[in-house]
Amino acid sequence: MKHIFKGVLLAACLTALPLASAGQGLSNSRIADGSSNDFAVTYGAYANQADADAVMAYVKRSKIPSFSEPAVINGRPAWRVRLGPFSTWQQAEDAKAKGLTLRSDVKAQIIRLDSEVAPVAQSVAIRTTPVELFQAYSDNEVRADKQYKHKRMLVTGQIRSIRSGVGDQPLIILVGGGRFEDVYARDIPAAQAVRLNKDQEVTLQCEGFGTIASTPQLKKCIVFSL
Repeated sequence: MKHIFKGVLLAACLTALPLASAGQGLSNSRIADGSSNDFAVTYGAYANQADADAVMAYVKRSKIPSFSEPAVINGRPAWRVRLGPFSTWQQAEDAKAKGLTLRSDVKAQIIRLDSEVAPVAQSVAIRTTPVELFQAYSDNEVRADKQYKHKRMLVTGQIRSIRSGVGDQPLIILVGGGRFEDVYARDIPAAQAVRLNKDQEVTLQCEGFGTIASTPQLKKCIVFSL
C-alpha cells in the first residue's frame, strides 16, 4: 500500500475541495442492494477508481466495510471512498476510530446516507444561529420559510434542554432568545444525544422545517461539532 499512500497529497487536495453537488448520488452497488443503513465515514477522494479500489482493499483487510462513488470535484472526475454503510452512529464512530489508525492523514467525518441530506458540511451554504432563526420567523414567517425551509444549514447555538420526543426520538431544544423563544432540532441519533448537556454550545447540521405553533423546527439533524 505504500504506493497508494504516496498519493496522500492528491487525496487530501481532492477531499478539501467543495462538492460539485449537494445531492450527489450513492454508488450503484449500494443502491442495488437496497441497504437501509444510514451512516458512513468519509475516507478521502482519489483521482481514479483503481486508487480508490486499492484503498478499499486495504481497509477490508482490517475488516472495515467500504464502498466508493464517482464524483466531479471542481470540474475534475474523482472517486470518493466511504467506510460503511452502518445502521447506527456508534458503529460509524467505531469505524472512524479504526480507520484513522490506518490513515491519520484522512479527514474522516461521519455522514448520513440520505438522498435528501447534503453528504458533507462543505455543501452547506447557510450558517446561522437559533437566535437568528427565531427572530427571522418572528419578523416574517413567509420570508423566513423562503430563506430556510427545506434548506440544509449549520446551526450554532446553546442547548436549553434535551428531551425524549415522540417515539422516544431525541429532541434538542435550542435557545432562540428569551425564556419561551426556542428552536426545535429533531432526528439527532441517540448515540449523539446522550453526549449532549444542557447549556452546552453545539453546531448541528440540519434541514429547515418551517414552524409548529410559532416555534422554528429543524429536522434530519446530526451533531457537526461541539
